[in-house]
Parts: sequence; structure tokens; C-alpha cells
Amino acid sequence: METALVSLLLITMLYGIVETSFAYRDALVVSSASRAGARTAAGLPRDASFATSAAAQVTSALGSMDLSRVNTVWVFKANPATGLPDSGSFTTCTTCVKFVPYGSSLVVSGTPGWTAASQNACAGTVDTLGVYVQYRYPSRLGMFFKNTVMTESTVMRLEPYDRVGACKP
Repeated sequence: METALVSLLLITMLYGIVETSFAYRDALVVSSASRAGARTAAGLPRDASFATSAAAQVTSALGSMDLSRVNTVWVFKANPATGLPDSGSFTTCTTCVKFVPYGSSLVVSGTPGWTAASQNACAGTVDTLGVYVQYRYPSRLGMFFKNTVMTESTVMRLEPYDRVGACKP
């Protein structure tokens, strides 16, 4: 009788350890994807493909994870003090580009609110860019972390852009 109770407790603990390991691994991958997207976009100031390149890099960094579990990816002009969009939230963001999963890639959802031409990557106050990734974690064993949403945001300054005459007025 005691063996059955102790065995049940040990198996439950083992399942918890395994599930926590999977969740931790996925959280690291989501964090890495956010950083990779931000690095890519920050390195492409005033380039029309900055947001789509960032989304492609997020997709690549997620690797073998199920892309359909990505809720959204936002590429946004960030407030350097808070790390949030300039407007303070994603629901009212006017300087954001939202991506949603479609098949094996991320596609723009709605009208992009931050164009490359409006970026300030010149001398003075350089814009700050953020990439936000939201992912629904799939509980592998079905016992723990059901319906957990993992989020990660990375904020970086745009790389300086020194092409003569190309800076924002």
C-alpha cells in the first residue's frame, strides 16, 4: 500500500520535472526568437523590409516549434524608458506592425503603422525598436501548464544610418 502511494507521488513529481523542462526549453526558444527578430530589424534602419525580415527571423529562430501556436508577433517603435509601444499598449499602437501565423510563415495583419521612411536612425535621438512574441505553450504531458501563454519582448536601438540626405528631417 505504501509503495503504491509513494510510487504515485514519485511519478507525479517526475512528470512535473519533465513538463517543466519542456516549458523552460520553449521559453528559451521564444526569448531567442524575439532577440533574433530585434537584432535583424535594428540592423535594417530605413529599409522597407525591416519588419518582414524580423518576422522571418523570428520564424527561423522558432525552428521546429509549431508556428500555428504563435498568437502574434509585433515589431514596434518602442519607448526606450518602458520598452512598450509609444502609445503604451499594443491595442492602441500606431507605430506597430502586427504579424500572425499563416501556414509556415508569419504574415502582416492589418495596416502596418510604422514605415521605414518614418524611422529616425540618424544623429541625435535614434528610434528604439521592439519585437514582441506571444506563443501558446502546448502541454506535452497534459498535466501541467495547460493553456500557458509565453511572451517575450526585446528592445534595441536602431543601428546608425549615415547615408547622406537619407535621414528623417
